[in-house]
Amino acid sequence: MSSTLTWLQQILVLWLGALFLTSPASAHEIRPAALGLTEQADGNVAVIWKQPVLSGRKLRMRPVLPAQCAPPDQTRQEFSGAATVETWQTACRLDRGEIRIEGLEQTLTDVFVRLTFADGREQTRVLRPASPSFSLNAQINDSPASAYLRIGGEHMLFGWDHLLFVLGLLLLTPVRQLLWVITAFTAGHSITLAITAFGLFRLPSGPVELLIALS
Repeated sequence: MSSTLTWLQQILVLWLGALFLTSPASAHEIRPAALGLTEQADGNVAVIWKQPVLSGRKLRMRPVLPAQCAPPDQTRQEFSGAATVETWQTACRLDRGEIRIEGLEQTLTDVFVRLTFADGREQTRVLRPASPSFSLNAQINDSPASAYLRIGGEHMLFGWDHLLFVLGLLLLTPVRQLLWVITAFTAGHSITLAITAFGLFRLPSGPVELLIALS
């Protein structure tokens, strides 16, 4: 190893090498999906299901609402090229039962769930392949900011493409600036995940993925 590396950089490089040798590859394959459920005064629930598209195809996953929710009469679907958005109404209450994302366990993505109750309360959840469902009786709440900050951190720490990027930082960045650079990269990732999930800004996925690979 080059003598120009500091002792801290050497330790971090060895740590990354150990991760490559001992851990299975794991990374989010695409942007997270989003499920919005809004209770209305008439007893119905408005549903918005936004799912990213990978190589022109939707992933094989769908939201499964509690058993007391009636099947929708009709659904409306829009396709933007980067995501599909489905909306429908269902006679339902969000006070009991389970919400599940069928097929999520077969993917490498996350689903951000926002519940808006008729009395104005809001709750949020982040579902993952290892935990694709949650009970409406549980009162655990994830704020959008903390949820996406955590996803951004995990996305960087456990994705091999990001570990390679960090390895490059170790070789090129002075050690006193290393913590700031890695923190900025994590925060930037979390912000872009939030912007994409809420549809605030869209870019065609093909050219973006090519530019990421080239970088």
